[in-house]
Amino acid sequence: MTLISTFGDGRSVCLISGDTKQVFKLFGKTLKLPDMETKIHRISDNFIAAGGGFNSIYEYVIKELISLNSNKATEIFIRLNSLAHTIPEKFATAFNIHKDIFFAVQIIGFDIEVGSMYSITYNVDDGVKISIVPSVGVGGNTIAPGDVTKAYDRLGDVNSAIRNKYDISTLIEDLINYSMHLHYELMNDYPDEISNTFCYYVLALVNGEVMHFEGRTELQNQEIN
Repeated sequence: MTLISTFGDGRSVCLISGDTKQVFKLFGKTLKLPDMETKIHRISDNFIAAGGGFNSIYEYVIKELISLNSNKATEIFIRLNSLAHTIPEKFATAFNIHKDIFFAVQIIGFDIEVGSMYSITYNVDDGVKISIVPSVGVGGNTIAPGDVTKAYDRLGDVNSAIRNKYDISTLIEDLINYSMHLHYELMNDYPDEISNTFCYYVLALVNGEVMHFEGRTELQNQEIN
C-alpha cells in the first residue's frame, strides 16, 4: 500500500502529500525495498499526481500523464479511462501472479478554462472517477494502508485547522501543516508501511497563474508541534 493525501479549497490552493516507502508483496510475503525519492509528480502546468501500490503499473500511468501534458481535466479523465481498459492486458502477467494486486493514482489541479479545481482518481478497485472540488470549505481524500478514521478523530476536521481560507499564504501553510500531522498520525499507526519522510506539492492560483511549491520533511518518532 501507500500513503497519499489530497486537499483543496476549490478555488485557489490544492495539495498532494505522501510518503516514500516501497513495500512489495510476493507470494504472500512482504518485501521492503529502498525508499523512493517521491511519489508526487507534476504532470502539467496546472495538475499534479501521486501514485502508489504496484510500482510498474502506477509509474506507467504517471509517465502516460506526463506525456499527455494536459491542463484540461476532461482530457486527463479520458486518457485514464483508456488506460483502465488496456492495463489489465498490458500487465496480464502481474495480474495473474498477484491476485490481490493494488495500485492507485490521485490527481488534483486547476482547469482554468473551465474555472474549476478538479480531483481525479484511478485505482484498480474503483476505476476512474472525476469530481469538481467544492469551494465551500476545504475537502480532501486519503489513501492509506488501513483505516484512517482514528487518525482523523485525533486531528479533527481539516477545516478546523484553517485560520483564514481567503489568505493564500496562510492557507498553504495550514494545509501543509495539517497534512504533515495526518502523515505523522498514520505513520505511527502503520510504522511498517509508511515512511517518516513527508513529501508535499502545492499548486496555488494567483492572479490567473498557477504557482508551484514543493518540499519534504523527515518526521521523527516523537510528537510534532
